[in-house]
Amino acid sequence: TEDAQRLSDRFRLSNAERKQLEIYGAVRPTSIDEREARSLLYTLGPSGYLEFTVMAHARSDAPVKSKRWAAIHNLPQQWTAPTFPLKGDDLLKLGGAKGPSIGQILQQLERQWINESFSAGREELLARATLLLAQSQPASS
Repeated sequence: TEDAQRLSDRFRLSNAERKQLEIYGAVRPTSIDEREARSLLYTLGPSGYLEFTVMAHARSDAPVKSKRWAAIHNLPQQWTAPTFPLKGDDLLKLGGAKGPSIGQILQQLERQWINESFSAGREELLARATLLLAQSQPASS
């Protein structure tokens, strides 16, 4: 995956082609559990997810007609990835200062949300954001 940007620049690839390289470079696992599958679907989107899982299935020792892999491949028809419930404006309304720290906090919260199987609701995420914003403020003397 680290070579995707370099190759994209050298061969003047489109953003879509660069994304393809990133997906192919990321394929390492030969088995994926449901939690990982949902995380991948959220991160890659349906088409990137299907490409990733087909490549992972090909790298596994599983038969072509594996029921387990069929369920993984069919996840986009069974489950729609949710939308992350917070935006930068939400953190600004909580008193956050404009700047890169807002994006960093949002990314941290989104990673937690994904790792917790998308279970935290908007109110819980806002509470966490409030704590993170307070921690990121410089201490006053």
